Amino acid sequence: MEILEKKFGVSSSCLQWFRSSGRTFSVTANCQTSDVIDLDSSVPQGSTLGPLLYLTYASKLQEVADRHGVAFHGFAYDTRFSKSAQTEDVQVAKPAVIDCVLDILGWSKSEVTWLGTRRQFAKLSQADLTLSIGDSVLQPSTVVRNLGVYIDEHLSVEANARHCAKT
Repeated sequence: MEILEKKFGVSSSCLQWFRSSGRTFSVTANCQTSDVIDLDSSVPQGSTLGPLLYLTYASKLQEVADRHGVAFHGFAYDTRFSKSAQTEDVQVAKPAVIDCVLDILGWSKSEVTWLGTRRQFAKLSQADLTLSIGDSVLQPSTVVRNLGVYIDEHLSVEANARHCAKT
């Protein structure tokens, strides 16, 4: 609500339209359901306003990335942060990524992947590739999906070809 009001100038009765009345949220994973929480603002799933409101919500992500010197790439519901570094500078680059993730951790799901050649990976230890964030440790994914395309850590087409063949 604050983003709509302060950044985009939505006010009074228009702002009240987004206030939730009786909507709740919970998550179910592995046959376990989280506590139900009341939502203070929302739009029904599938609403034509959903994508536009998501973009207003995600606009804050650019500010977070800029603050930490991390590149931001967003398209629809897909958002990526990246930080380029030489293998010898990984330990210098990691704190910026960790601080960025800490800033968004409460309102976005996160995964990490490192991209490079096999030769570059050979210069790095497992500790170099692991991100410790608060009490959590993010192990890098070897394959991620970006805009429907599967990309592996070496930027090869093998993971996407395997997925296409399987489908």
